[in-house]
Amino acid sequence: KKALTEIELDIKRYDVAAETAHQFITILALQDRFKIAKEAHLHSRKILKEITHRVNSGKALMADQLRAEVNLERRELEVEDIAHELISAKKILSSSWGQSEIGFSSVLGSLNLPKSLIDYSEFEQAISSNPKVRYFLTQQRLAESEISLAREESKNRLRFNAGVSRYERTEDYGLTMGVTLPFGGNNNQGKISSLIADKSRYQAEVTATEIQLLTQVFVLYQELMHSYHVSNSLTHEIIPRLEKALKETYKAYQLGKYSYQEWSSVQQEVYDAQFSLIDARLTAHKNTVELERLTGLAMQDYKNVQ
Repeated sequence: KKALTEIELDIKRYDVAAETAHQFITILALQDRFKIAKEAHLHSRKILKEITHRVNSGKALMADQLRAEVNLERRELEVEDIAHELISAKKILSSSWGQSEIGFSSVLGSLNLPKSLIDYSEFEQAISSNPKVRYFLTQQRLAESEISLAREESKNRLRFNAGVSRYERTEDYGLTMGVTLPFGGNNNQGKISSLIADKSRYQAEVTATEIQLLTQVFVLYQELMHSYHVSNSLTHEIIPRLEKALKETYKAYQLGKYSYQEWSSVQQEVYDAQFSLIDARLTAHKNTVELERLTGLAMQDYKNVQ
């Protein structure tokens, strides 16, 4: 029973650690998004200044300046939105530590993913160490011990007695012996039957929990692999090409071959791809946290706050 209590504490510890990790990496992602949003805002301000100069010199249309002003306003709103999300996320993380106020300015760490994934077979093997599986296995062992105790108590035991008797008539003494056999059958049979049923139920729970965990691990691992694929594609293929396309579009805009709208559109694609990369990495880390919760394997090292 003490072991069951310890396992229940393990389950709570796993859950609390996972929730804390989720909040931590969410702040990491928001910090990265905030950095990109700030850079986009500064870049939009720079573009507006350049376009205003071109409009004043008659090299660009007033419509381009108006679009650039709208774009700058949107960037300012985006920075403000992310800033609010970041404050809320910090508040939630602080409250999980029992703090009513935010006691840090930022978290330290990186969303960069490891180059290789841990093999799926290691997750399968680690399922047996999950606290929920250990809980039902311990319940099963507890039921077995209680069944043994109940059977021992239910045994009809012979009781022997011996003594000396004095016979008044003959003034003789005699040795007496006796055997007592309890009647009434096995009074613990109902209790034993109930414990056996509990044992079978716990065994079924173990099997059902293992199947459920294996299914969850499989699904999470598939999502993790997909997040890795998306992250690699964005990092090595999509973003580099978009950045190159942005440079070429800017050159064409300066030569009057492209409009501001076309240039701005490519710029937006670059920012969208960068945000998508953050989202893919965040999803990968969240899936990793859940895999750690289910298997107990330590797959990533979290940093700290400052």
